[in-house]
Amino acid sequence: MKILFYLKSKKFMFGGPAYVCKSLKFFIKKYSYNKNIKVDIKDDEDISSLNKKELLNLISYYDLVSIHGIWSFKNSELAKICRNSAIPYIISLHGMLDPWSWKKNFIFKIIFYIFFLKKDLKFASLIHCLNYDELNLCKKFFSNSHVFIYENLLDLRTYKINKKLIKIKKTGYLDILYFGRITKKKRLENFLYTLQNIKKNFNIRIVGPSNTKEDLNYLIKLKKITHKLGIEDKVKFYDPIKSDHLKSKILNNADLFILPSISEGDSVALKESVLHGLPLLISKYCKFEVSCNNKKFGYYLNDDLSNSKKIIGKLIDMNNKEFVKLKLNAIEFSHKFIVTSDKINKLVEIYEDTIRSKKNSSMIKVD
Repeated sequence: MKILFYLKSKKFMFGGPAYVCKSLKFFIKKYSYNKNIKVDIKDDEDISSLNKKELLNLISYYDLVSIHGIWSFKNSELAKICRNSAIPYIISLHGMLDPWSWKKNFIFKIIFYIFFLKKDLKFASLIHCLNYDELNLCKKFFSNSHVFIYENLLDLRTYKINKKLIKIKKTGYLDILYFGRITKKKRLENFLYTLQNIKKNFNIRIVGPSNTKEDLNYLIKLKKITHKLGIEDKVKFYDPIKSDHLKSKILNNADLFILPSISEGDSVALKESVLHGLPLLISKYCKFEVSCNNKKFGYYLNDDLSNSKKIIGKLIDMNNKEFVKLKLNAIEFSHKFIVTSDKINKLVEIYEDTIRSKKNSSMIKVD
């Protein structure tokens, strides 16, 4: 069985799809019962020099094409080739049909949807949603009869976590962390404004790439805001981190992870944070929990972020015993995201069934 994962860019600074494709390829090779699966990952750069015949020959080599992302002419071109060649294809949405995503380049997306994406979704063998929140937001665009839900997974062995050594938080101080793409939808600018009147002791590290011109301008704007607010000594910016071991190092040394985003698909950063025992301060748009089975490990921000000052002040003053309880609850919650052979084999079975039947007729929930 030969499977192609296709996405706009394999570079990790372009966000979730690159991480998902690379981790799934690794997980399938390591955990699948079917050792005859070959998974390749290709992006726009890989096929940019191919003519139509060469591209057709390339796609025809595979039994299944999994297309990650939607707002791309290349992705749509591959979907069309698959339809014409009777090759089953899956479209993974990655949160790109969320309402916030539509607002960006709205006119282009309406035109693209009418002339390209609508047909791509209609004739896809399967649509992949990351969670039920994404399905509920997007189901008006496709039939429920060919959707499956499969969330992002983490492998404990790629990180360096010592859960027996829970970091002791200093009373009266809070080390706050954000890592991920530095882009407008994360609302870091709004969050910084909520900090200007906090007189207590805290530090914020903002770690991540600004890989587009728009993102780079946003990073410059954030730095100007910290200077304007007089908090440049408390807010520091760092280059992106690729290695999971290096991520572990920065996560192990933080007290709190923030994500005030206006839109998220299935944030890997949030899962990595609770895996390392970090309490969360996030927006409800993150589609992520802050408590489970009456065990709290985080806080939701108001839509206008107005409660962030109060929550951060509370956490700064919180004693270590209470804080450790939050951390242990976070670690317990993270168990649901850990990769296992069973979880990967369920995904492999979906692939196999899709190849056999060309189309899957039922929704599948993978726990």
